[in-house]
Amino acid sequence: MPEYREFERFSTTVFNAYIRPLMHRYLESLEKRLLAAGYPPGVLTVGSSGGALTVDAARRLPIKTLSSGPAGGVSQAVFVGRGIGLPDLITYDVGGTSTDVCLVRDLAPVLTTDTLLAGFPVKMPQIDIKSVGAGGGSIAWIDVDGALQVGPQSAGAEPGPACYGRGGEAATVSDANVVLGRLGVARPLGGTIRLDPDLARAAIGRLAARLGGFDPHRLADGVIRIMLARVVSSIREITIQRGHDPRGFALMAYGGAGGMHAIPTAEELGITRVVVPRFPGNFSALGVAASDIKHDAVRTHLARLGPETLDRARALARELAADAARQLEQDGFAPADTRAAFALDLRYAGQAFELTLPVEPETATVLEVTRAFHAAHRQTYGHANESSAVELVNVRLTAHGVVAKPELARHRSETRRLDDARVEERTVWFEGGARACPVYARERLPERAELAGPAIVEEFGATTIVFPGWRGWLDDAGNLRLERA
Repeated sequence: MPEYREFERFSTTVFNAYIRPLMHRYLESLEKRLLAAGYPPGVLTVGSSGGALTVDAARRLPIKTLSSGPAGGVSQAVFVGRGIGLPDLITYDVGGTSTDVCLVRDLAPVLTTDTLLAGFPVKMPQIDIKSVGAGGGSIAWIDVDGALQVGPQSAGAEPGPACYGRGGEAATVSDANVVLGRLGVARPLGGTIRLDPDLARAAIGRLAARLGGFDPHRLADGVIRIMLARVVSSIREITIQRGHDPRGFALMAYGGAGGMHAIPTAEELGITRVVVPRFPGNFSALGVAASDIKHDAVRTHLARLGPETLDRARALARELAADAARQLEQDGFAPADTRAAFALDLRYAGQAFELTLPVEPETATVLEVTRAFHAAHRQTYGHANESSAVELVNVRLTAHGVVAKPELARHRSETRRLDDARVEERTVWFEGGARACPVYARERLPERAELAGPAIVEEFGATTIVFPGWRGWLDDAGNLRLERA
């Protein structure tokens, strides 16, 4: 990609060359194993910018698969959001070691072209996902000042949280949830791991003793609050600090622990709508089935914005579109199954950073582009300098090969009464003390089921908590919606 800023391009090229042999061997082995198992040829993977990549493209440019796991979750969130009529989302993926959040506006994830990997720049289009070291395995510890901290260190999968019974002794977020009764022990985690509540209580108890004899339940609640404070800060960074009011978005929570922590996170941000989709523990993997083949391209043309510059941008856009059409034809797409979107990277004269503005170059005028840039700058940074000249830096193209996608299936259930889905009732600690809390199996919930908090919904690989003062209900597609009661 002939693009401005040579050092960043060089760094990206070095990373790509470094991982290319490893990725080539891995993809070659994967392809052979899938063919031997009877799957048809044509392996796809998720790219960092949210679309799918063919195996040939991933072999040639493996750097485009950086953060492909979290990107798959965002792609699936867009698919679900479109199906249920929620175009503005904050995706909230809470796993074992980290939480990944992303802003989706009008069913389009916010993109970036710059990130850091091991302290070195990587310059390529990718979904702007903010990751923070806070998840179920995050370790609670005491710093030199005697203050309680949580993460970014994680117990990982081995030995894992103390409650896993695999030799881990450090108290983690998962142990805190077990002590509070929010994470059940009757049902094996992921179908295989039986949690040991005694080990969780012992780990939290040791930490409480070091803090001078804290009540274990208060301490467990504090561990979770500190973990959530870090997550809330990351969401504020992608919303409030960039001119977006989080109260206008729905929080889509997935990952094994997304539904467990979604409501207190939403309350901190003033968000009133939470969605826990079906199969939240497998949500990111499902994203590849909802993704079109995607190719990104860019050309630099550094000049003051004016009629001649916009004419040059149109010519570059046509060249990019022709190249993308040839690539999509090689991927097996007919012209009717392709679409393209263009954008310009713009800045005020003298700035060292740009804003990416979607445009239709064939019809856009200089006045329209200038006004749109001022508005975008004002929304992002809180001010605009309308007397300053505007510069064009890059012309960007995103080309899609549209693939057939599964429909958002209607939820069907043979259960007719909510009580038939109840598996137990247990004592759960919330703010204000212990409460008797019914526990339901999600796969047995009746159609359009309604839940009043406090309640817990368990399923294979994930747990959702309906806190007091909230209610939950299943929509037609089986997504669990949470709202203030």
